[in-house]
Amino acid sequence: MLKSPPIGLGSIADATRVIVTTDSEARNRLAAALPGIAVLAGRPDFDWSRVPAPGRKLVTTDPDIGQALYGAGADKVAIADLDAVLAAAEAGTIEERLASIGSACRKLDRIEAAPQATPTPDIDPLGCPPARDAEADDPGPPIYDDGLPYRALGYNRRRYYFIRRAGGQIVDLASRDLKEIACLMELAPADFWQQRYPGGRGGFDGTAAANALIAEAHAVGIYDPDRIRGRGAWWDEGRAVLHLGNGMIVDGNPTGIMAHRSYFLYEQAQACPVHLAAPLSAAEARKLFDICKLARWDDPGLAPLFAGFLVVAPVCGAMPWRAHGWLTGEKGSGKTWILDNIARAVIGTIALRVSSKTTEAGVRQLLGADGRPVVFDEAETQNQQDRERVQLILDLARQASSEDAAPIVKGTQSGRAQTFSIRSSFLFSSINLALHQAADESRTLVFSLQGRGNLSEEGALAAAEQFAELQRLVTDTLTPEWCGGLLARTLSLLGVIRANAQTFARAVSERSGSQRHGDTVGGVLAGFHSLFSSKTLTIDEARTFLDRSWARRAGEDDTAPDQDRALDHLLEQMIRVQPGSGAAFERPVASLVAAVAGGVQDLTGKLTGDAVDGVFPDVAEMHLLHLGLRVDPSSGMLWAARSHSRLSALFRDTPWASAWETQLGRVNGAVKTTPKSMRFGKMVKRAVGVPLSEILKPEQ
Repeated sequence: MLKSPPIGLGSIADATRVIVTTDSEARNRLAAALPGIAVLAGRPDFDWSRVPAPGRKLVTTDPDIGQALYGAGADKVAIADLDAVLAAAEAGTIEERLASIGSACRKLDRIEAAPQATPTPDIDPLGCPPARDAEADDPGPPIYDDGLPYRALGYNRRRYYFIRRAGGQIVDLASRDLKEIACLMELAPADFWQQRYPGGRGGFDGTAAANALIAEAHAVGIYDPDRIRGRGAWWDEGRAVLHLGNGMIVDGNPTGIMAHRSYFLYEQAQACPVHLAAPLSAAEARKLFDICKLARWDDPGLAPLFAGFLVVAPVCGAMPWRAHGWLTGEKGSGKTWILDNIARAVIGTIALRVSSKTTEAGVRQLLGADGRPVVFDEAETQNQQDRERVQLILDLARQASSEDAAPIVKGTQSGRAQTFSIRSSFLFSSINLALHQAADESRTLVFSLQGRGNLSEEGALAAAEQFAELQRLVTDTLTPEWCGGLLARTLSLLGVIRANAQTFARAVSERSGSQRHGDTVGGVLAGFHSLFSSKTLTIDEARTFLDRSWARRAGEDDTAPDQDRALDHLLEQMIRVQPGSGAAFERPVASLVAAVAGGVQDLTGKLTGDAVDGVFPDVAEMHLLHLGLRVDPSSGMLWAARSHSRLSALFRDTPWASAWETQLGRVNGAVKTTPKSMRFGKMVKRAVGVPLSEILKPEQ
């Protein structure tokens, strides 16, 4: 069975240095003190397979975790005392902190036969559920007193948490409320308290009741709201759980919410009218791929990805990584028809459906602790307000991708923080694509449809026949019974899909060079594979799977990094050029840079040479200097003045508005800052340098 991943694994994608500890509080302190360093927390029996990587330096504070890292493929692991690492993290600068940590490290020798890990308690110190092992003795669920009409869940700062069996929802009571009969009736009927804690004149002893409730809560321990699981599909210690609000399906068996024994807390909620049927056979399930192939995609390789996305979206809460999708196409491309008749039918009524002017706060509050997919229709961005609103929802989706992402924390008027851990896959639909940040693109699969505008008469006839066949197949196949059977098949194969998702993620990341891309595509490919097979794949089988012509697209990551996007944005900006006494005109920054780079200084120091895009070198140089840009052909660099108001204005209302200098400094071969100031016209400033070779690239 799959093991739990270490806490903080989402920060490891591009990290070259990793620190691993067993202490989650220490992990949080180190992560705050060491920006750019991935800091993880976990136990030796966690899944460390994604931590070792070529060139990555590993430091641990626990020898058993060090041996686990060796077992996961690490070539070299250093070990340091935790107290020494924490003390080093208090140094003045990041360089001093890293140097101090390095001094505290020593090489950990590999032990060929690693000792067995100490058996873990039912709830470990990190607050994570233990990995369920069918071969080991199951420690069992928390102790229940089935004679009580409620169950104590814990306490925190003079507040006490219970769940009433009759209502199935969590009740939060302050210590002063525990003596009040009106409050206690939220946990049990009045006669229960009167009989259990009798008082004078037919009443009840409130002090005795409060004392007993406090003792019960203290016996459980500190209440952890992250244990709450709302509606949706979940992976619960090796069991596939579908929480429907008014009941549960556990490993295919109907189960009452309060009868389910688990570390996690499942609450009663509004019912999701999900129809389940007998699991489909592979021959029946593959019809989804036949349907998706008939859509007119820009790239035929999108058909298996769309089919796989529709398979795993309904069980997104149970996936270790959640990809998002964006269905887009021009008017008349069939986008809305596919969303209404295919996507919504397959994803089903478990989805949260929203559209148009929906806000991030609305989605977040409706989801709560649910692990349900979100279908967002008409996600158009026609003005700045719409762009900001949709970007906030994309930020929410970004947080939802990783299973171990930090929760969203919101303050309240009562002074008590409210946390949200979103575990949803989002499917957006719009004519215009609104993905502008690399972090969003890398988590989102774009399903782009062909338009009909350029079709010949013969092509239009063929498209009409293809669409008629698609309509027929959808009508004949996507019945409630078939869709319920597909969901039942997915739930029955959930363990296999999760395992294959990690295997595909590894295979895709090897091919694309991006772990993020591997994570995003891996689960989708595992969903697609489940339409045809119930087999758990080996890494070699996953690699062979990607060699198929239609699957090669999945192995390609065409997401441009943020630094390249920021540079492109700068070079594309149109600048008003005034060539002496002639008429003014506009040219992109790239043309001005090319003009200066091709110029030659004459004996008087004036820049001469041929015009580029109608701009002579000396005119281009003057305008670039006013802009805070200086071309230096001798060093092969374009220098951009730091803290320059005109340059900053060019990046206003972009994702790099507050960090454009940092992004330019990350371009391949860039100089992050000059040791001395340089002159930009009459101004003197430090600068960041970008190689001209990254700007004046020859045509491919």
